[in-house]
Amino acid sequence: MLPDELLLEILRHLPKGDLFSVTYASRHLCALARTFLYTGFTFHPYVFEAEAAVLRCPPPEQCNELLEQLAFLASQEIAPYVRFVHVRLNRLRRNHPDFVRVNSGISFALFADEDDTDAMLPPFFFTLEAFRNLRVFDAQRLLFTSTALAALAQLQSLEQVSMWDCTLALSLPLLPTQAKMHVVSLSLLQGDDPDLWLQLVVPAALRKLYVSGAHEFGCADFSSLPVFANLADVTIPLRQAELSAMLPLLNAAFPSMELLRIDGGSRGEADAYVSPSNAFDHLKELHGRRNAAVAFLALASIHVLTLHITDAPTLLASFGVLPSAAFAALTNLSLQLERCDTSELLGSILGHFPVLQAFTVDLALDRHAHRAARHSILALVTTLPPLLPPTLHILRLYAQAYGRPDAVGPDADYAIPDPRVVHTQAVERCPKLAVVEIRVPLFRLRWTEGQGFEGEGMGSE
Repeated sequence: MLPDELLLEILRHLPKGDLFSVTYASRHLCALARTFLYTGFTFHPYVFEAEAAVLRCPPPEQCNELLEQLAFLASQEIAPYVRFVHVRLNRLRRNHPDFVRVNSGISFALFADEDDTDAMLPPFFFTLEAFRNLRVFDAQRLLFTSTALAALAQLQSLEQVSMWDCTLALSLPLLPTQAKMHVVSLSLLQGDDPDLWLQLVVPAALRKLYVSGAHEFGCADFSSLPVFANLADVTIPLRQAELSAMLPLLNAAFPSMELLRIDGGSRGEADAYVSPSNAFDHLKELHGRRNAAVAFLALASIHVLTLHITDAPTLLASFGVLPSAAFAALTNLSLQLERCDTSELLGSILGHFPVLQAFTVDLALDRHAHRAARHSILALVTTLPPLLPPTLHILRLYAQAYGRPDAVGPDADYAIPDPRVVHTQAVERCPKLAVVEIRVPLFRLRWTEGQGFEGEGMGSE
C-alpha cells in the first residue's frame, strides 16, 4: 500500500472530477481527498437584478441551498480543510461573456430597502467561526457589524484579508472590548473609513497593508492609529497638502516600514524637501508620484525608487534642493517621464545617482509634434551612452510612438543610430552592463550578457 504522503501528492494533481470519484473508493481515500476538495468556497449572500440595478436577498429555495452548503462545510469532517472564503456578489464565472458588464453594475447597485435584504449574513458569520484553519478571507460590499467582526477575530490563523467597498456598522468611539482581527496582510479597496479598519486589527500581527480608493490619509487619520511595530510593506494614498506635518505621524505609526507605495497622490503640491528630523530608518524601497515621493528621499536610505507620470524639468528642480546624501544608496531607479526630450535633461537627472545599477525609463513623447518627437528621441538614444553612470548593470529605455508612420515623413528623414554602435558605446561606458533594452520609435535593441543580441531594428515603428 502506498504511503499517505505519496497518495496526497498523486491526489494533488488530479482534476476535481476525478477527486470526487476517488472518494467513493474507500473511506481512507475519501479522507485524503478532502484535503484538496474542500480547500475553500465562494459565498453569494445576494442576487443582483440588473433591470432594477439592486441587490436583494436570494429567493427562499436559494437561501435553503446556501444554508445547506454552510452546514456541510462547517461540519467537523470538512471545516478543518477550508483555507479560503470568498464573498462575492457576482454569481457569474470570470470567463462568462457577461461577467465584466454584471460586475460593473454590481459595483454601483443599491441594496433593496427590504427587511430581509441582509438575511444571509448572520448565518454566514455564525458559521465562519468553524473554519479555524482559514488563511484567506475576502469580501465585496459587505456590512460588518460587531458580531461579524467578532467572528473574524476568532480566526487566529488568518493571513490575508481583503475588503472591497465594505461598510462598518459600529458605534464610535470604539470600545476597549471591541474584537480585533489577527491578520498578516490587509487590503482595503474603495470604501470609507480605512483608518477605522486599521483600528480593528491586532497591531503586532500586521505585516502588509494595501489601501486604495478615494480616501487620502491625512494627519487626523494617523493620529488615531496605534503603533504597527511589524508592518513592513505599505501601499497608501497620502494627502499631499499635509505631507510635512504628516511624516512624523506616519513614522510613529509604521516605524518598521521597509517598502512604501504612495497610491494616487496627484492632487495638490507637496514640499520637495523636508528636514530629516524624523528619519525612516528601515525604509529602502519607495514608489509613487514625484510630489509625494521625493520628500522621502532625504528621510531614508532609499535603494529602490519608482516615480510615475513625472515632469522631467520639475523633477530635476526637486532633486536640486536635496542633499547629495539622499541619493547615495540608490541602486535601482524607474521613471515615467514627461517633457524629457533632450539628453541634457536625462543626463542631469542621472548625474544625481552615483551608484546606480538598474535604470528603467519610460518617456512620454509629444502627442502632437510627431516628427519632432521622433527626431528628439533618436538624438537622445545617440547621445545617451556617455551620460550613463559607469556602475550601471541594467538599462531599459522605452518611448511610445503617436501618429501613423506615413504622417511623419519617410524613414530617410531621420538620423537613426546603429544599434550595435549604441551597444558598444554603452558597454564601454558601463563595463558591468548585463542588459540593454531600448524600444523607441524607429529603433530597437535587445541585448543580454548571456544571450547576446536578441533583437535589433532600424526604421520600423
